[in-house]
Amino acid sequence: MNLIPILREAQLLSEFMFDMILGVGVAGLYGAAATYRIYQISKDEGVIRKV
Repeated sequence: MNLIPILREAQLLSEFMFDMILGVGVAGLYGAAATYRIYQISKDEGVIRKV
């Protein structure tokens, strides 16, 4: 099934693309925040400290 011609015929292509770009952007921001948080938590796990 070809989605692009169907969306173009129904004049929904621009709304679909906007939703797709917005979804990818939100997922990217969440992924970057989660990756940074995991890095901050685990960056000192292999370090031996004096008592």
